[in-house]
Amino acid sequence: VLHPATKLFPKRELPITVTFPTTTDALVTDVMGELGWWIYLDQWAPTNAAAAAEGWGGDVFSVAKRADGKLVASIATTWDTAADAKQFFDAYLATLAKRVPNGGADATKGITRPDGGKVFVRLARNNVFIVDGTDDTKALDTLVKQTKFQKRTK
Repeated sequence: VLHPATKLFPKRELPITVTFPTTTDALVTDVMGELGWWIYLDQWAPTNAAAAAEGWGGDVFSVAKRADGKLVASIATTWDTAADAKQFFDAYLATLAKRVPNGGADATKGITRPDGGKVFVRLARNNVFIVDGTDDTKALDTLVKQTKFQKRTK
């Protein structure tokens, strides 16, 4: 448990269940979790990785194979507050600036990767949506529309 004083006691704060439809060609669907995001951010943008991951509320990702054999990741995250989501969004964009040529471009319009796929990122209130590796400009809109967030009680 990363934050027992605030997430476990005196009241257990359960992660939000995040779901979206996956395709039959999905190779894996799983949750990154706060620790997973912390490790990812620390790899690429270590200056504020722990703080950017701390407001994590829930996520899900899926990796699928395109018809041409290239991989596409669809990721939906939710954060405790809109400020936490913005902090993660900014940190994620900082990772793109390091791992993708032209990574400092506008990710809402798509950043072209060396393999021709694009990375799209959108901040929407407490949520951050990412599609990495697609050439479909509507994939991010579809992800946003199809993602469901459900607060857990047990």
